[in-house]
Amino acid sequence: MAQPPFRSIRQKLFNEGKLLRYLGYAVGEIALIIISMLTALQLNNWNEDRKAQVEFEFYIVQLREDVRTAIDDIEEVEAFNQDRSSKIAGAIQYLQLPETGPETFAVFEDGLHYLGQCHEAHVNIGLLGRLMNGGMSSAGTASWH
Repeated sequence: MAQPPFRSIRQKLFNEGKLLRYLGYAVGEIALIIISMLTALQLNNWNEDRKAQVEFEFYIVQLREDVRTAIDDIEEVEAFNQDRSSKIAGAIQYLQLPETGPETFAVFEDGLHYLGQCHEAHVNIGLLGRLMNGGMSSAGTASWH
């Protein structure tokens, strides 16, 4: 059975009494191992940074979408509340009229219908909602409940 080439070189140097050359060879092997380990660590760090950047970019895109959705929702609720306010104002005006008729009663009924309705914007949605409610861990990743 053939010996690995490095083992045969080691044995030859040790057997010939060339201790200094053997130590140089050993230091070289150790240096090679250390360089290999440092290279592997650097590659691992680079890969982890790359994955973190991809995750960060995903979160930024998600936050933009959530903010746009929240703005749309707020605008929709604002329009509803303005319509609601004008209908309720019509009902109040009906109550202030000295004489009322069936055509003005419809305005009053419409105002009463809106009196009990209330809409709120949904800002706490998606990743934005988790951020606003403290649902992000200290590592920066969302805690998916």
